Amino acid sequence: MNNSYISEEYKKLSEEFQKKFNRKPYIAMPSGSQEKTIEAMKICLEKNQDILDELLYPENPEEKGILY
Repeated sequence: MNNSYISEEYKKLSEEFQKKFNRKPYIAMPSGSQEKTIEAMKICLEKNQDILDELLYPENPEEKGILY
């Protein structure tokens, strides 16, 4: 996919996400990407649920007692 297309899609979905859930989406760090965030935003918007954190960080190490 073309980078400018990804950026435009990211921008469009970010605006829609922000309007619906009243917060800005983000790209997960350190290994996130626009593509992963775009897919996560699509799922959130489709399900009408703000589950972005769970989709971008599927496992929470602190809840499992793992400390880095």
